[in-house]
Amino acid sequence: MSDASGDSPRLPQGVAIDPRVVAPMLGPRFDKSPRDQEYLEVPGFGNPNDPNYRRSWGERLTYNAGRMYLAGLVAGGSYGLYEGMRESAGQIRRLSINAVL
Repeated sequence: MSDASGDSPRLPQGVAIDPRVVAPMLGPRFDKSPRDQEYLEVPGFGNPNDPNYRRSWGERLTYNAGRMYLAGLVAGGSYGLYEGMRESAGQIRRLSINAVL
């Protein structure tokens, strides 16, 4: 029951799977329609679409640490490239590449 293109298997026309029957242990959240976005909201967590939503200090700390790491990586790599090219001025290409690395 799969397409000739190798995509994921598809159900025949008119066949539907009821998740309440397949996995009743997952709870009553499957009683809602998949088109209803309310089932995606987990109690205790903020909604990023809410205009009053603000990330926690841990999320902001992790995000900013990652930004600074990336900025340092780019700045250090650029400086290393500059120094390697400056040190190897006048040498053959193979030695200049080795100096940069």
